Amino acid sequence: SGTPAREAARFLEVALAEFVSDLDLLLIHCTVRLADPAPQVASSASSCLQQLVLAASQGCGATGGLQGAPEEVAELLQRREGEGMAFEQFVFPFMALVHRPGESTLAARRLQLCRAYLSGRVAEGCELDPGQLPVAMAAGFVAAALAKTLA
Repeated sequence: SGTPAREAARFLEVALAEFVSDLDLLLIHCTVRLADPAPQVASSASSCLQQLVLAASQGCGATGGLQGAPEEVAELLQRREGEGMAFEQFVFPFMALVHRPGESTLAARRLQLCRAYLSGRVAEGCELDPGQLPVAMAAGFVAAALAKTLA
């Protein structure tokens, strides 16, 4: 067994890795929820995405890095809101910018999350109601955009 300081450092390292992993999936949740029919949910998802991009641009590594420059991602998010860009027009360039090549495990986890939305079972005990069809459709577009980045 290591010293208490080493054990604490290891605990923090593991906790940080789990936190970043959760943020990597939060990126997908927020992207899908941009299409939520409830304006409050869509607005919250947009704000969250902006914060994730801001954290990445400040070198916090909150998203583990972006393929594109954080400024490009932030500009695309602003254009989406300012121009009323359709979700389908937004998601393909967005996913290309946030995709991290060479991280097949992350891509698989992101695709599994999209699949959960498509099946209507996002989490244990959390099912989409029939009024959430736009969310499931958005998940399909996110999955297609992810698949395109993998091609």
